Amino acid sequence: QQRKRLRAKKPLMPGTMTATARKKTAKPKFFFFKFYFNAKAAFGRLLRFYAKGIVGCKQNLTNSPIA
Repeated sequence: QQRKRLRAKKPLMPGTMTATARKKTAKPKFFFFKFYFNAKAAFGRLLRFYAKGIVGCKQNLTNSPIA
């Protein structure tokens, strides 16, 4: 039952693999790619946050993704 559910789940991002694929090829390259995508996402979030802060500091402090 559990295995079936894992196979049905689609990867969150293009570039990341499903759990079954990860088990088959647990290579350092994949981990590097995972780290790369995570870093990219975090960097984009930070950029967006800073851009928001520059545009309207006090207005966006309340509904910012970080604070």
